[in-house]
Amino acid sequence: QLFTPLRAHFHFFIFCEERIKSMTAPTMSSLSRLLVLLALVLVTGVAALASSSSASRGWNDSIEWVKPKEFDISINTKPIVYLFHKTWCGACKQFKASMNSGSKDVEDVVDFSKKFAMVNIEDDEAAPFGQEFSPDGGYIPRVIFAKPDGTPVKGLKNDGGNPRFKYFYSNPLELRRAMRNALDEMTPDWRNEGKTEL
Repeated sequence: QLFTPLRAHFHFFIFCEERIKSMTAPTMSSLSRLLVLLALVLVTGVAALASSSSASRGWNDSIEWVKPKEFDISINTKPIVYLFHKTWCGACKQFKASMNSGSKDVEDVVDFSKKFAMVNIEDDEAAPFGQEFSPDGGYIPRVIFAKPDGTPVKGLKNDGGNPRFKYFYSNPLELRRAMRNALDEMTPDWRNEGKTEL
């Protein structure tokens, strides 16, 4: 699917190259500039397509994210982190940016994420999820922890956040704390698996 537009662009550039050979020097100069501009647009577009198709969707490529349609809960053995967000949401954008800051909290989140199935739910992908995935409202960004079978665990919330929005997260520190609490509650022996306590 991605390669069809690329093939079309390639043929277009071949056509332009043949046209350049038949033109005079002054015309070629402005056409060369146009080709450089088109090449930049193409490279930028391909990079954007690659980024949007990645399961991380900008929420840190070091985390093994999975899109909901690609997540097979029938074979899952790990506790689950469901991240609900929207592309237009300002708070989501700020949280996403902080997840790429390289801070110690981000490093810990990346480390903890290896013990979870990390499900990245964007925009309309949230539609099939029931009320149990928005227990105190459908605000975003929202993080819901669940057992390996997908059952949400209501007691696992952002203890350091706003008590009116218990599942709202705004930074990696809050997420790191919640992930640690989730591991303590759902897999209490996680520390005995060669993991240094954080």
